[in-house]
Amino acid sequence: MIALIVGARGAGKSTVGKMLESYGFSICMNEARYIKAEPNKGEKARDLVYRDAYSEVSELVRRGLNVSCEFTGTDKRWPSFKESLSEGFPLVVIKVECPPLMAAQRVDKRGWANHSFSSSGELTRIQNKSRDILFDFRVDNSGSLQDTEKQVLRIINQCVGDKNG
Repeated sequence: MIALIVGARGAGKSTVGKMLESYGFSICMNEARYIKAEPNKGEKARDLVYRDAYSEVSELVRRGLNVSCEFTGTDKRWPSFKESLSEGFPLVVIKVECPPLMAAQRVDKRGWANHSFSSSGELTRIQNKSRDILFDFRVDNSGSLQDTEKQVLRIINQCVGDKNG
């Protein structure tokens, strides 16, 4: 199964991905790819981010692994990426949300303020655009880590069965 994790920057996609990893999912982290392919580095660089993610996720699933992969879901490549993966593999979209101010504080805490993708205008654009993303499950990541993990575990149990007791 593929769990595509979407949401605004700072919403907690990586947190949810790491929680899925602790339950046996392989994780495809795309934030580092995006940092290397910032929007000012051109469309070809961003195309490579999606191509590399598709290759990595496809290979892991072919090997019989459950995989989580994170994106904001607001890039123009997102719909075709999701569609391509869903044609060959079972797939769910998990949308991670938190209040915009909380997301901005998390981004700031990571020291990403100097990256073009972390400007207040870009964060607002992504937050607004992410409202339109279609999803199968929603995770509210504005509470404690324990609250978030309970939501993640419910999703795992619903999608792949209770393998932890």
